[in-house]
Amino acid sequence: NSGHMHILIDDDFVDPGDIIVNDATHLHFGKGQLSTTITLTAGIHVLRLQLADGAHMALDDPRLQDTITITASEKSGN
Repeated sequence: NSGHMHILIDDDFVDPGDIIVNDATHLHFGKGQLSTTITLTAGIHVLRLQLADGAHMALDDPRLQDTITITASEKSGN
């Protein structure tokens, strides 16, 4: 009865029961992390939060998902 969250970058939610892969657009937070830094290209991006069990299997509960749309700007300075 344990699991963790994943951030999906510009990708749809994973279907319940399917495994959330670990790659550049599917970030895993299996060690209890509560924050991270994500580097994105300038423009509009959709970030999805999805919880999965300890084996990375997407859970079947829409309350365990959320979506935000952000606008990333180009880094200025150095």
